[in-house]
Amino acid sequence: MCGIYGSIGCGASLEASLACLRTLAHRGPDGEGYHSDPAHDVFLGHTRLSIVDLSPAGAQPMPNEDKSLWLVLNGEIYNHRALRRELIAKGHRFIGRCDAEVVLHLYEEHGERLLERLTGMFTFALWDLKARRLLLARDRIGIKPLFYALDGGTLAFSSELKALALTPGLDLTPDVTAYWDFLTYQFVPAPKTVYRAARKLPAGHLALFAAGRLEVRRWWEPRFDPDPAMTEERAIDELDALLDEVVSDHLLADVPVGLFLSGGVDSSLVAARVARATREPTAAFSIRFPDRPHDEAAIAAATARRLGFAWHVQEFGADDLLALVPTIPDLFDEPFGDQAALPMVGLARMTARKVKVVLSGDGGDETHLGYPRYFKERERRALHLLADALPAKRLLRRTSLRNTLEGPWGRMCHFYGGIPAHTKRAFAEVVAPELRDYDDYWLYKQHDRPELPPLARQQAIDFATWLVEGILTKVDRTSMRFGLEVRPPLLDHRVVGLATRIPDAVLAKDGVPKHLLKRLLERELPREIVHRRKTAFSVPLKQFIHERGLLRPERDLDVLGAFRIRREKVEHALSTSRDHHSYWLLAQLAAFVQREAVTASP
Repeated sequence: MCGIYGSIGCGASLEASLACLRTLAHRGPDGEGYHSDPAHDVFLGHTRLSIVDLSPAGAQPMPNEDKSLWLVLNGEIYNHRALRRELIAKGHRFIGRCDAEVVLHLYEEHGERLLERLTGMFTFALWDLKARRLLLARDRIGIKPLFYALDGGTLAFSSELKALALTPGLDLTPDVTAYWDFLTYQFVPAPKTVYRAARKLPAGHLALFAAGRLEVRRWWEPRFDPDPAMTEERAIDELDALLDEVVSDHLLADVPVGLFLSGGVDSSLVAARVARATREPTAAFSIRFPDRPHDEAAIAAATARRLGFAWHVQEFGADDLLALVPTIPDLFDEPFGDQAALPMVGLARMTARKVKVVLSGDGGDETHLGYPRYFKERERRALHLLADALPAKRLLRRTSLRNTLEGPWGRMCHFYGGIPAHTKRAFAEVVAPELRDYDDYWLYKQHDRPELPPLARQQAIDFATWLVEGILTKVDRTSMRFGLEVRPPLLDHRVVGLATRIPDAVLAKDGVPKHLLKRLLERELPREIVHRRKTAFSVPLKQFIHERGLLRPERDLDVLGAFRIRREKVEHALSTSRDHHSYWLLAQLAAFVQREAVTASP
């Protein structure tokens, strides 16, 4: 895992380009490398986190034999050994054992179609000198991030937005719709960023830049094509064998590998498969919330003990969490609304002191229907009927009823934790013309698959929105802040491909979330662990806001002159006892607006 930065046609000095690259030093604390080609105005930079092939042969930027190709890669290619054997049989010669070297030789064989051969999590940039062409690519699920900025014939790219923001000549005009979208979705949705000139490369997409023109297109997407012949027993047998293979692949490294262990189904299942796959000593890392009555740390400890892992735990109280709140804008470079980022910082910081790589249980909720909201379609229909039956004035008196005014997309936004349009416009005065008739729910509509069964339809939206922009963004920024690589086996595209072929009735039999994963885990751990009630990895926002009076707006907030949030209207529109997450979003927006104002000041 690493940080990558580069530019073409930028005209920047080597010193300026290196300054951009060095903002990513936390992602790759083990080394720095760059390739500068002034004749073609090309710069490729890499900060290295040494995981596979720790020798100088694994350093990047990496060229092919005649130096007509140059590569910078962030991530891991789990099938690189098999691909290497195949390429050697075709006459290719390798210098080292690094997985990145395989990408160069695959490109020589298959061009951009090499992506179809890769198993892993990655983003990369590959400069083809002979074709005068740059290939940018992002993995299928979007586990690793990639930003780019296009300005005329100039292109720059980076693992994080902070490096692009330093690129000489980049237009930093803000995109006010991105700030408005944040309140709806809890993140700035791809392809947008907070800057008009900068974009996120979406998951499963590639970009080709040549002759000053950029072409972005999708190269993979989940199919969600349930197989009616897939029985429960067949699904369990296939998943059982596949998880052993995938977890073994994710353990490949030249450094020790640990794991995050929350005590929940997903991380416990991954832990059990790690115990099967290796006899090496394994460290498990957990967070304990002393201020929360339903703490999972005891379950995590029992699971680690049963599987023979060394268990490490970090206590994280309300004061620890609160101290980290001001760091969120600098960590994400955009407003970001998942408060679970705060304990993740603590977990990643502790873990990085012990290991460079951990496996996680991320993805089980999305692939195997683990969220309670998946099963609230009946509740949503009832709210819709209630909205038609009651006068609007009565609905506005309570948060749970007020959201019925929002329509189906607004109610989806409410279930996700964002602020629906009707509520938002109750306290935000719009000034910018582009926001007056704005479609607040464009992202949900863009990724909606109405032809799918109801649960698969929700999954498809989750994969394209909350999973990649919320969960995976949170994990990447918090872990890589400390040079820690997190690998999620349940989001391997082979596991995702199997899950999307399993009918909803099998995935969640009798309405039991993660039914198949629980059946598998029953073979490894006691039923009281497997079937215990799910506890969210969350922050005591209600305590901060309702009991301590923190994070509530103290004054009106002017957001770039595009819209103004009125403090009195916020207090009227929101209930501190029920809408604490909305207060958190407003506090994060205010913190980011203040950060940008300080950055822009002379």
